[in-house]
Amino acid sequence: MYEELLEDIAQQNRLREVNTYTKLAAGLGAILLCLLSSSYVAPLFIALVFAGALIFIARIDPAIYAKAFVAPLLFAGLGVGAIILLAGGGEIFWSWQIFPWLSLSVTRESINQGVFVFFRVVGGTSALLFIAFSTPMTDLFQVMRRAR
Repeated sequence: MYEELLEDIAQQNRLREVNTYTKLAAGLGAILLCLLSSSYVAPLFIALVFAGALIFIARIDPAIYAKAFVAPLLFAGLGVGAIILLAGGGEIFWSWQIFPWLSLSVTRESINQGVFVFFRVVGGTSALLFIAFSTPMTDLFQVMRRAR
């Protein structure tokens, strides 16, 4: 089975000739914005914009883009599940006392916090994949050498 390498995709996409500094500034700025945002809107907007840019402008195959998202989404799902069950606060919707010292409960606050973390992960991953799919490593090495 033929596997496309990430570097091959980065070398052959339509955003290849866009300035590397511009792509890095957009991607890293979006990651920072996802981390600093206080609502769901910014990470969701970032995810949609960068996914659209890669799929429609750079012409990255949507199946390859989706495969790149699988592992981060699985890790995010596990983390969000833990946040929802272990974070407290507010009215309890569901509770289970496993041991005298461990109680799992779901509250409105924990659901909000879990969903917020999930959207942050999706937005940040989308921005990181934008850098990875649109910028060849040779260009990134040149930027790092100049920054040194």
